[in-house]
Amino acid sequence: MLLIFPALYIIAFIIALRGILKQKEDALFLFVILALPIYNTALTISYGNGFKDWVPFLQSFKEFVLLFALLVLFWNYKKKFVFQAMDKWLIAFFLITFFYVFLPLGKYSLLQKLVAFKSLSFFVVIYFTGRLMDASKFQFQKIFTWVGLLSFAAVALLLFEVLTNTHFQTYTDYAFFNQEFYGLEPSGRYGLTWSFELNDGLKRFASFFSNPLEMAGTTLVTTAMSMAAYTNEQNKIYVDKFGWLVVFSTFVAILFALSRSSLLGYVLLIYVYSLITNRKEITYVFYTAIGLGILYVIYLLNDRYAYDYLISTIQLSDTSSVGDRKSTRLNSSHEWIS
Repeated sequence: MLLIFPALYIIAFIIALRGILKQKEDALFLFVILALPIYNTALTISYGNGFKDWVPFLQSFKEFVLLFALLVLFWNYKKKFVFQAMDKWLIAFFLITFFYVFLPLGKYSLLQKLVAFKSLSFFVVIYFTGRLMDASKFQFQKIFTWVGLLSFAAVALLLFEVLTNTHFQTYTDYAFFNQEFYGLEPSGRYGLTWSFELNDGLKRFASFFSNPLEMAGTTLVTTAMSMAAYTNEQNKIYVDKFGWLVVFSTFVAILFALSRSSLLGYVLLIYVYSLITNRKEITYVFYTAIGLGILYVIYLLNDRYAYDYLISTIQLSDTSSVGDRKSTRLNSSHEWIS
């Protein structure tokens, strides 16, 4: 049953390649939206079901899709490309970092230097892929529909985790995979990483994402897209049933991810949106919530544990925050997220 995740990942890869070859601008977005969120889950399930040798090939899919898209876009680009200052700076950065790969510095092998070069400079490929795309061909509502369907699937699995009080990653050999491929030892009370719990042991869930922080970050992007999808040029708002379901999904996801920084970002996003659209009722609710929150914090300062918790939140010094930062650095060194 769990093999559906690597199967979907491979299917999205094939569909994206076919679409890119046919010069469909949204084909790359299909892979980014539907395949990258389940990337880590697809790898861990493949590993746990005896397909360990497939993992390096599955890992390379995301880079291959980007390079293939860039080549196809470059080959079919008919306009005169006008270089901007940012283009020149990024090309210079790419060439300088590539030059350092072949310098006889340090004790790292050529392969290790190439891996480091990919991690450091692959964003340049992503940048120029976007530069060569024709934004006028984008179908935003179609892309938003994909994002909405993804959020429904994520929240459905998330609610299963909450109701059973079990991390989905315990079924996918997540810990053993990270230990063998990334050198990350299992940690925390639940044998995953500290990212999956708060300092007092309260569970944080990630659905099929690689960790709760990634799910929370994706939720912020989905929230912003929802606001853009249902606001016209006159800042008038109309939300249909599908949109309300997406909004509800973002609320559930941000709630059970228990990421304090992402929750703050979620609230600030809604606040800024209310200012831009002049929705005073949202602004009033926000100010009321802030006032009640300040009173609540003052009340909690009498509790020593609550005081320590507040200070650790501000300083990002508790183990769950440390786990978040470690997970973020680990993922950034092994994969790119668009």
